Amino acid sequence: MTADAQYGDEISPESLQQLNALLEENTNKDLSEEEAAEVMKQVSAIPGGQVLLNSLTQELSEGGGAFLGELLGQSSPIESGGDEFDVLLYQRPQSPLRLVFRVEVIAATRPHWRRLSLPTDASYCDLHFALEDAFESEDEDVTLGQGYRFEWRENDEVVATFLTGEESILEGDDYCVYQNQPIDLFSEGVERLLYLREGQSLPFLSVVMEKVIERNSFENQNGILPDCINGEGPSLGFEPSEITFRQPGVA
Repeated sequence: MTADAQYGDEISPESLQQLNALLEENTNKDLSEEEAAEVMKQVSAIPGGQVLLNSLTQELSEGGGAFLGELLGQSSPIESGGDEFDVLLYQRPQSPLRLVFRVEVIAATRPHWRRLSLPTDASYCDLHFALEDAFESEDEDVTLGQGYRFEWRENDEVVATFLTGEESILEGDDYCVYQNQPIDLFSEGVERLLYLREGQSLPFLSVVMEKVIERNSFENQNGILPDCINGEGPSLGFEPSEITFRQPGVA
């Protein structure tokens, strides 16, 4: 099976907003069986909704899980700006939907890029480790390191920074990479992030969020791994299947 064959239909940001609004509206409500059935019907009618329901059914049959707990409001609330920098707030991704990224080395002298997909609830920390695996495994010149940050810029001005470091408190427009997720910006219409290595002021990677898609071959365990769909350079004969991705988690 080719990488592209693993995926189903594209899901628009508007559909994501509909799903989020519907789930948030009915979370923790004491619904009757008829009302719950109606909510399920509405969810399944939205692109991507049936995949979510299938995943929830699987988790229920196995006694629940992190993704189900998040939808039921059982996980710790995630706030923005001024968050405590706390690795213990990290949660492993569980979503069966995938966010596709096209990541390019900005200063490369020849085409050097990867198209990756991660679960939609993957954090910036998960994305960082996926980038390490996708680029460092075949090119010793690409070293991302432990210190890093993602920036969202508009008209060359930094709107928000997602970072890791020794800070105990994040201030202003600083956000914690363990608690926050790129899908939140994508759902609001943001398409591009910049990746900067520690101690550098110039962006190293351009990270474009392209689309959300269904993964047809989703499995509860292996389905949370990042995927490399395709890419190019720096060496000839690059094969996405040669990349070995780590299980999501905090190193």
